[in-house]
Amino acid sequence: MDDSGNNPQRKQGTRVFKKSSPNGKITTYLCKRDFIDSLAHVDPIEGVVLVDPEYVKGRKVYTHVLSAFRYGREDLDVLGLTFRKDLYLSSAQVYPPVYASENGESGKVLLNPASTTACGAPRSSSNNNSDLEGGEESGGASQSGTLPLTRLQERLIKKLGSNAFPFYFKLPPDAPASVTLQPGPNENGKPCGVDYELRTYVADGSDEKLQKRSFILQFFQPNIFMRQYELSSSGRSITF
Repeated sequence: MDDSGNNPQRKQGTRVFKKSSPNGKITTYLCKRDFIDSLAHVDPIEGVVLVDPEYVKGRKVYTHVLSAFRYGREDLDVLGLTFRKDLYLSSAQVYPPVYASENGESGKVLLNPASTTACGAPRSSSNNNSDLEGGEESGGASQSGTLPLTRLQERLIKKLGSNAFPFYFKLPPDAPASVTLQPGPNENGKPCGVDYELRTYVADGSDEKLQKRSFILQFFQPNIFMRQYELSSSGRSITF
C-alpha cells in the first residue's frame, strides 16, 4: 500500500518522460515536457539517452530540437510544396561523448555543445546575420566551453549505467512559443501552429540526410509556454 499521503517525510520521486526506439536499442529520457519562456530566458531542454553500443557499431547518436510553423493541412503537401516552415534547429552529438575534468575534480563535464541554426534565415555576407546563425554572438542555444551535468542527469546516469549519455539545449530568448490552432470539425491531420520536436537518431554524421529506413527515430513534442505579465495598479508587474 502506498502511504505517501500519510507520511509527509517520505521523498517523492521525480517524474521523467521516456521514449524508446521500436527495437529498444536507444531510449531517450526527458526531464520535463513543459518549458517556460520568461522573456529574458527559456528553460533549458535537458535529458539523457541510453545507447546500446553493440547496435550503434561505430556510428554516432545525435539529438536535435526543431521548431516549425505549419500553416496548411498535410494533405495539401503535393508536388514538393509543403505548408511548413522550419524556424529553429539545434543539434548535438550524444554518443560518443566528449568529457573532460573540471579543474581536476572528479565530476564529469560535457564538452560537445549543441550547434544551432536559424532555419530559413536569409543568407548574406553581412555580419548582421551572425546573430541568426546561433553562434556565441546570439547568446542562444549554442554553448561554448564546458557544460557540467545537472543534478537530474547525474541521477539518471547513476541509475541507467555507463551507457547513458546526457544532452542539453539552451533555447534563445526569442524562441517562439508553442501555438496550436484549433482545427475545424471536418479537418483531419496535424493542426496548424508552432510546435517543437526533440528527435534522437543514429547517423554517420550530423549533416547526413535523415531517412526513416537508415536511422532510429524517437521524438517528443516539448511545449514552450510564454510567461504572462500584467501591470498592477501600483505599476509593478505580476507574473502568473
